[in-house]
Amino acid sequence: MRNHIPSFLLKATVTASVATLSVAAGSAQAFDINPRSTAPDYFQEVLPSMAPFVGKEARKLDPNEINFRTLDESLLQLKHDHDVKVYFLGETAGGYRNRLDFATTGTTVTAQTKIFGDTSCSPSQSKTLVNFSGFCQNPNAAVAGRSVQDSPLNVGDWVNLGKFKAGTIFDFSLVSNWINGGISGKDVRTGKTVPGQFRANAKDNPDGKQHAMSYFYEDLLVLAFEDLWGGGDQDFNDTVFVIDFGRKNNREIAGVATPEPTIMMGLGLVGLGLAGSAKRRSRKSDTAS
Repeated sequence: MRNHIPSFLLKATVTASVATLSVAAGSAQAFDINPRSTAPDYFQEVLPSMAPFVGKEARKLDPNEINFRTLDESLLQLKHDHDVKVYFLGETAGGYRNRLDFATTGTTVTAQTKIFGDTSCSPSQSKTLVNFSGFCQNPNAAVAGRSVQDSPLNVGDWVNLGKFKAGTIFDFSLVSNWINGGISGKDVRTGKTVPGQFRANAKDNPDGKQHAMSYFYEDLLVLAFEDLWGGGDQDFNDTVFVIDFGRKNNREIAGVATPEPTIMMGLGLVGLGLAGSAKRRSRKSDTAS
């Protein structure tokens, strides 16, 4: 198996023709949260092998690895029209209960929109999901009176964000501890006190710190967030989710033309004996294949 250096590390300049712009729904939209059992077969098959992307709370990561996995969000640009799916993988956030949002620019413009209101794990699978603790270190019960969209998640819960046109650029962000009222701090750029909302690019964050790491695995993109102001313990597993832009889009975003039968990168996955444990799955249901 060969490790691949993804093009996330490269900078790109993206332009879009105003004439082709379309506008998608904004922050008022509430997505239906679907159970793992209804997810595409290829995701259900690969899910059990993805627990190491979550790992343990306060795990120690090599600073070089953290820097290597910095995500340039300008590269999250679709080359092909496709439905976009987001899957909840797991978390170790403990007391913090975070919200995951997205927005888009380029061909399709979407205002900041909530995907999952509470990215803490539900304890409901603790006795039934194999390796539950590998995905969920600190499950939480639902907060009374909250909607389904603002309640804890099961591993593999997912939403379909809808179909987006080629040229659309995605931006994912984490609103830290939103369910409990959020956190705040001094914006290093303005000196003002602002809410703790963190994006993948450090320059876009109020504390000026890196808050996300990115991976490419089995033709899927994985994004892992750190939720503490100032970078915290830098374990980058406080909210971990999977993005599926379609196989062709995913490969082009990651800079992978024809992947090895198994590509596992980072977190010592090879050392954990996972190399070769997941064979290439056929993705017959992927219309972009």
